[in-house]
Amino acid sequence: MLKTFKGALALTAALASFSTVALAEDYSSMDSNTDTSGTTTKDVGNYNGDSMLKREVVGIKPQVGALSTSDRSQDSRLAYGFTADLNLASSIWKAGSKMRNVFFGPSTGVLYSNRGAAGSNFFASSDISGDSAKLMLIPANLKLGYNITPSFRVSAHGGGNFVYRNNPGAVQLGNLTSTSNGADWTLRPNVGADFEFGLGQNFGLIIRPDVTLNPGNDLYSATIGFNALIG
Repeated sequence: MLKTFKGALALTAALASFSTVALAEDYSSMDSNTDTSGTTTKDVGNYNGDSMLKREVVGIKPQVGALSTSDRSQDSRLAYGFTADLNLASSIWKAGSKMRNVFFGPSTGVLYSNRGAAGSNFFASSDISGDSAKLMLIPANLKLGYNITPSFRVSAHGGGNFVYRNNPGAVQLGNLTSTSNGADWTLRPNVGADFEFGLGQNFGLIIRPDVTLNPGNDLYSATIGFNALIG
């Protein structure tokens, strides 16, 4: 899983460099206006670079990546799902222009992973028989972020993840009393980050590492996906 996080960080750095270049290009593409005195100014209102992140009110973000936990060994499995974010700060933009760079609001969604049997590969397939497990996370988070540039936002998210396990005995989280009671729902604290890149008028890219804290084995996820701006 460490390699997964290192890869995510490397990709984040590369995309941050890309967003800086995109920012320069966006400024060069601003419309020019000449007033009656002959002074030429740039029309920031037509700035394409901030059109995605600064206008976001509701974002639906399909994602795919890896989820790691302990099932007799530290293994990563394919995970996929989406997050949905609501920017409450957008409702008070008129209170000051700086608020347009702030993201604050609830974040939820679903992240699903088929764990397979112990010893399964990344795609949960294995010739080894044993307890199979399915794992699902539903975030109940608050998210606070800031647009470093009009094309790049860094956010922190945290709160709790509702964790569903169809076979608690195959995915130990520390609450051993539930391992013989069938499917299990557990609320665990979590913390993570969102690295978001505006790629156009209504689309963007997100990289989202997250840690779900447990008494026994923590859950680690790293996903990448697209942000579809719907409001």
